[in-house]
Amino acid sequence: MVCSFYINKVKLIEEYLVILDLDGLTKNHLNKFETSVLKKFLCYVQQAIPLKVKGIHCLNNKSLCDDIMALIKPFIRTQIVSKVHVQNDVHDLLKNVPMKCLPVEYGGTVKCKVLHEKTKKKLSDKIPFFKEEEKQIVNENKRIGPPKVTEDDFIDLFYCNKCILTIIIFS
Repeated sequence: MVCSFYINKVKLIEEYLVILDLDGLTKNHLNKFETSVLKKFLCYVQQAIPLKVKGIHCLNNKSLCDDIMALIKPFIRTQIVSKVHVQNDVHDLLKNVPMKCLPVEYGGTVKCKVLHEKTKKKLSDKIPFFKEEEKQIVNENKRIGPPKVTEDDFIDLFYCNKCILTIIIFS
């Protein structure tokens, strides 16, 4: 919903930086990934969402990052694979990310809880927008040429959180 809202209502940011804090992630979490959902999500991110990924930084768990890359590598473009960087700690991350863009928990200035509450408020204020958006569907019969995906490819597709810096913390 956040992604959809910002794409339609706010000026798009030219580049995005994703930081994955893998500190609490275990192999058991990886076993719960459904390959079909992962494939659909990565297809959506690479082909449908109008954003340019500047970099993806995996933090705090190199061995698990290697397992994640093995899992997703068949579904992502080589240009994106080259943008994945593994960092051992926050100090390594600071070589690529300004301190002011990091959350307070990492020594930065971004207050994630405050940002989260503001975003929830914005979304709840825009319920009519989302109800109208749900009515907008594609008529595949009008598409020229064969369909590029099957009808049920995106039934369970979910939206990712879109912001300048997306931090996903596994705990």
